[in-house]
Amino acid sequence: MVSPRQLESNRRNARHSTGPRTASGKLKSARNAFKHGLTALLFTQEVNHSLPPEEIEQAIAAAYHPDTPEEHQLIHQIVQGHIRAQLCRHQLQQSFFAIKRGQKEFDGPRGQCGTTLGHLESMRLIMRYLTGHERSVERANQLFYAPRLAKIDAKIGVTQTKQSLTGFVSQYRRPPRRRRIKAAP
Repeated sequence: MVSPRQLESNRRNARHSTGPRTASGKLKSARNAFKHGLTALLFTQEVNHSLPPEEIEQAIAAAYHPDTPEEHQLIHQIVQGHIRAQLCRHQLQQSFFAIKRGQKEFDGPRGQCGTTLGHLESMRLIMRYLTGHERSVERANQLFYAPRLAKIDAKIGVTQTKQSLTGFVSQYRRPPRRRRIKAAP
């Protein structure tokens, strides 16, 4: 139990520590927990794109010709995955050049400092995100084209076996391996 005197002391001290007051201080403290930004909902880093994300989306939409709101959403997912993959590639390149230069001061995605091992751990993590973003782009492409290909197949009379769109070949269900049983001597 806190005494009334201690409670009053705590309240007085709390008035002095109210956090940042300036706009730049608030912006800086908002990034306190920032690690790499590869999973953020909003893009927090800039990559050398020739076009802003909105124009990239318009260019991809012009190439794909989406008809339905679902297709427009898939186009948006393709653009997001493309930009996030570009961010990953940019960070991989930065980590590689830091190793090449022998840069010792480094604060990687998990806070490793001062070693090549920190750079390599960072690169491993970034590669994991890169693979995920590339898979999301591939998945959105599959979902975008699946109904269109089904319409074309129906027009020309092609029947296909049902195959689920689970993603990559490694995710399809495979029959179990047959084990060879050795005869006892």
